[in-house]
Amino acid sequence: MKLKNSKLEKKVIVVGTDVDYIKLLFSKYPDKVLFVTDTDERKESPDDKLDKKFEILGDLTKTKKIISSVKKHLKKYNITPSGVAGFDCESLVLASEVAKSL
Repeated sequence: MKLKNSKLEKKVIVVGTDVDYIKLLFSKYPDKVLFVTDTDERKESPDDKLDKKFEILGDLTKTKKIISSVKKHLKKYNITPSGVAGFDCESLVLASEVAKSL
């Protein structure tokens, strides 16, 4: 996964966040977090959308697709996970599946 002559960025992958929590975490730790957000959640607040480097959007009920998206994102942006966190009880299973796949 590591690109030649480049440094990997370490980020915590935060799964299943809501827009308010994204704002809070991103304002404090912009270089340390990568969000995995449900597209329906993001539709509620399109003006607060982050740059693609900091957020992966998708249907969080599609585990395999999310895992694939996370892996592609990490490779594209030269990121290595320093941890995986679930935002709420609904996202814990997906967060654990993402962590297990990495």
